[in-house]
Amino acid sequence: MSKEKVALKQAKEVYELLGINNNRLKYFKKKGIFVSETKKAGYTANDIARLKQLVVLTKAGLTCDDIKNIDLGKVSFTDALEQKRKNMEDKLQQIQGALSLSAELLDAGIKYDSIPFDYYLEEITRRESEGEEFMDFEDWQFELEMMEDIKCPNCDAEDTVDLEDYVCSESSEERENGMGPDFIRYFDSEQNYKCPECGKVIRIAGWKREYPMGAFDSEEVNISLVDEDE
Repeated sequence: MSKEKVALKQAKEVYELLGINNNRLKYFKKKGIFVSETKKAGYTANDIARLKQLVVLTKAGLTCDDIKNIDLGKVSFTDALEQKRKNMEDKLQQIQGALSLSAELLDAGIKYDSIPFDYYLEEITRRESEGEEFMDFEDWQFELEMMEDIKCPNCDAEDTVDLEDYVCSESSEERENGMGPDFIRYFDSEQNYKCPECGKVIRIAGWKREYPMGAFDSEEVNISLVDEDE
């Protein structure tokens, strides 16, 4: 008896259908929450159903780690959503407080070198005592996952690299939807990383993007051999 042929959708079709890109799909695979049920090029109906689920859940604010914990039974779906909702509500209150304070500074026409610090510190303290929240320094320090598993293009040896060591610049562009800045970290190892197995110099360059606040969005990691004669 011949097996029924399974119709597969190609990657481009899936990207267009779900509104995602290759980086997002690669990240789902890397985090272990998506494994295609076919070894052939393309995606089955079950694959697409799973990807739709992942897109919806991540749009709702759940991280890949949250989803993995749900899959493993470490936390219930309801508990994970409730905790994430609480975290986002707390963060939103801080953002709203910061927006209010920044608007007051702008409306008052205050100059950078003549801010009445004592007045505003007292005002912030008073308002915080009444329950209002503001952003703290730590709230703007992003925790993108910078550990990356790589494979040497020369000998196929695998290694885990801390890309934090090679961060060369960052960018942060505020959006108007109150979900925090569009934050990108750029990294480039140049000639500073050698394969621990074969000793070849490898260049690791690219970027990682976080948006909305606290959620991985996409990444690009390029790995190439460096011509040591250059």
